[in-house]
Amino acid sequence: MVFKNKFKPFLIFAAILFIVTSCVKEEYDFQKYSSKARINSKLVLPVAKGSLTIENAVKPKEDTLVFNDDGTIKLIFKNDSLFSYDVSEIIEIPDPGPKSKSINVGVLFIDDFTYSGTLSLDDISQNLDPVIRDTLIARDGKTTEFPAIPEQDAGTYNITPFPNFTQVVVSIGTISITITNHFPVEVSFSIGLKNSADNSPVGTDFAFSNVSPGESQTRTVDISGNSLTNSFIFDIKRFSSPGSAPNDVPVNLSDNIDIFLTSNNVRVSSGTAILPNQVFYSDTDLVDINPDPGVEVTNVEIETGDIEYTISSGFGEIIIFHFVLSSALRGDDTLKYNVPLSGNETRVGVLSLANTKVDLTTDAGQPYNMFPFEIIAGIVSSGNQITFDMTNNFTVDYQIKNNSYHYIEGYFGQKSFTIDPEIIELDIDDFFKRFTGKITFTDPVIRIPYVNSIGVPANILLQVMGENSSGETQDLNGPVMNIERMNDRNDPPTESAMDFDRNNSDVVELIALRPNQITYSGVVTTNPGGDVGGRNNFVLGDSRISGGIEVEVPWTMKIEDIFLKDTIENPFHSTGSDDEISLDNIDYFNIYFYALNGFPVDVDFMLIPYDQVNDIENDSIIVPKIISAAEVDANGKVTQPVETTVRIELDKGMLDNIQQSESLIIRARFNSIDDGTREVIIYTDYALEFKLAAETEIQYDFQIGN
Repeated sequence: MVFKNKFKPFLIFAAILFIVTSCVKEEYDFQKYSSKARINSKLVLPVAKGSLTIENAVKPKEDTLVFNDDGTIKLIFKNDSLFSYDVSEIIEIPDPGPKSKSINVGVLFIDDFTYSGTLSLDDISQNLDPVIRDTLIARDGKTTEFPAIPEQDAGTYNITPFPNFTQVVVSIGTISITITNHFPVEVSFSIGLKNSADNSPVGTDFAFSNVSPGESQTRTVDISGNSLTNSFIFDIKRFSSPGSAPNDVPVNLSDNIDIFLTSNNVRVSSGTAILPNQVFYSDTDLVDINPDPGVEVTNVEIETGDIEYTISSGFGEIIIFHFVLSSALRGDDTLKYNVPLSGNETRVGVLSLANTKVDLTTDAGQPYNMFPFEIIAGIVSSGNQITFDMTNNFTVDYQIKNNSYHYIEGYFGQKSFTIDPEIIELDIDDFFKRFTGKITFTDPVIRIPYVNSIGVPANILLQVMGENSSGETQDLNGPVMNIERMNDRNDPPTESAMDFDRNNSDVVELIALRPNQITYSGVVTTNPGGDVGGRNNFVLGDSRISGGIEVEVPWTMKIEDIFLKDTIENPFHSTGSDDEISLDNIDYFNIYFYALNGFPVDVDFMLIPYDQVNDIENDSIIVPKIISAAEVDANGKVTQPVETTVRIELDKGMLDNIQQSESLIIRARFNSIDDGTREVIIYTDYALEFKLAAETEIQYDFQIGN
């Protein structure tokens, strides 16, 4: 073996130092000595040092190999778009179908008509027996006996026409007549009410009996089904009086009987009349919002929406249609719309439902999905008489359209959404190719991170299969996992993750397969347990569930025969110069190997002379002692490295290999504790530092002087 030139000055210096420091007792004549000299010296020289670290073997990669701030290491592979479902897929409320109503005007109120007048004794007596008439005339103005009047008709009397109608057919109603007797004697009679146009009776007779002086009596007659004109006749029938005998009373032909007539709540089916302001139609129409089968919606907040309507009137008076959405609020006010129509008009329009909250639970028979619409039609009186009948009608066509929702609440049914098969390409196999031996990652996780702004419980059944380059496969065999719902509409979206780990799946076996790809698919199911919360599902207008998939492989592992290596320049390499120290000059050659092990694994070493020119690794020099694992704490993190020093004796063959090699490969083999069966955690700051020192005894001949 020969040493490279950079060591020769050191050796010469050692020789000179040896000579100078020798004991000299007298002056020497160097002419007496031979020009040849020999150095026989024992040397210990530091020749190399280095460090084996994780970063020698692998470098962090932004999206795959992550060196965390705490020193841990992870392999991460991910796809951010595993699944995504928005509110339109969770629940859809289509526009309800059109509604059409045909409304007959029906019976209508007219204002009560009244008459107030008097019948004097003079008027009545003119239609009585002439003898009685003459007697009354003779006694007029005197206090005397009032003659008895036997029962007899007392004539007919026209009354003032009523101004608010010309002719009507009464559907329902009554007429009341009140009389007050101002005669000095008791009277009895009946009034027959007739239409003056044709003497047709109006109801039955109004009978008044034994009406004392100063007394009032009221009689009411049902006139339902009668035709009325605006001019009536009073027919006084069966008028009688017992007279005053034996008493004298003042007798005056000017005394009278007051008569007051009034109608009561008369409703007419046809005729010509002034129709007062009145509501003639009111009905609540329930619009089924008709979501998907099994969906029960209780409350909605409509962001935008319309009611499109067409109303046609076949009636000759002004009408106002009121749409009252009794369970809908805009702000604090019930939503109401008024649509006026002139006589015999058709109107088309749009009413806005924007920014409206609607309670869909008001129907006791079905407290969900029902939107109550109250339609009210009323007459706005023009003050003029119009001709009408109850068959006059209106048509109302309307439809809720173009709705978008800010908020929906209820029970949205059980639905399933398919996650189509996708593939994640992994370079984990490429990573493993950097090592020989076996690494078993013991704590990998397949994680499903998700963001959920939907207030609906859901779960996911994920099918995951790994496949390596040899075509071998391994299923994840994970459980059905629950997706955490958003609990309150005012909360931020729920951000969480589902982990498939070594405790609930076969993820360790899947990663141990060294897959180059992972295929995944699955099914997301909403409300997997049915309606267990009492219709408490909700969504906002922009609600969605979206999730990704991450394969996370922390460097928690079991290690069997894993090698790391470092290549250093060989300080013993021969350059072939004539003046170098040759292998013959060396009596023996030892290498001292020092290691400071910062890994929690047992390590053994090999020194391999490497011929770079011919790419040849020569026979390995085995370090004959295993370097023990560093000490760790309860969390598996190294607390103190372990030092080891080993002496290696090199024979002539080993020295020859070293002489011919430009480089030395330092190769370390790692095994986790207990022959690779115990789990360890690898940190980025772990290092195995080593030093090499050479010990040799050299005999070197050289010339002194010329």
